[in-house]
Amino acid sequence: MQKGMIAGIMAVVVVLGTILSVILFARTQPLIPVMCIGVNLAYLGTLGIISTEGSFFKKIPLLVFPLVGCGMIVIPAIFMYQQSHPGRIILTEEMIPKLALGAFFLVGILLCLGSVVGLFYQRSICTEEVTATCIELVPSTGSKGATLYAPVWEYYCGGRLWTVRIPWQPM
Repeated sequence: MQKGMIAGIMAVVVVLGTILSVILFARTQPLIPVMCIGVNLAYLGTLGIISTEGSFFKKIPLLVFPLVGCGMIVIPAIFMYQQSHPGRIILTEEMIPKLALGAFFLVGILLCLGSVVGLFYQRSICTEEVTATCIELVPSTGSKGATLYAPVWEYYCGGRLWTVRIPWQPM
């Protein structure tokens, strides 16, 4: 079996397990489905990070999913612990919105910093200027029937001829 096929099967099992937990525990233990959804986010986010090609800095936005998933696992687990140990108060209901706000703020700051650091890193390693020539415009049909053109560039770098097609992106 291929690695992608195994990961896909595992993802389907995790999603089906979450659906089953929501059906079984939604009324009796509402925190368990929240934890299972957190497992889904953490697993699928981690799978997305692993399967995405490119530099680490391109994967930074995908970190939101495992982080939120871990929060959805840990916070209900703390509440369940407090229910089984009534004398110990670790987390109160008033603290949850503050924790969630703090977590979103922290994740947002990390995403912004990661993007800026990634940009500076990329500019530090991509330092050679080249002159490219557009050798072809490849037509394609857009979603609304308009004809779009993707340029094909050709340039010399490092003693080798490179040909690159840049896909059309809306502005």
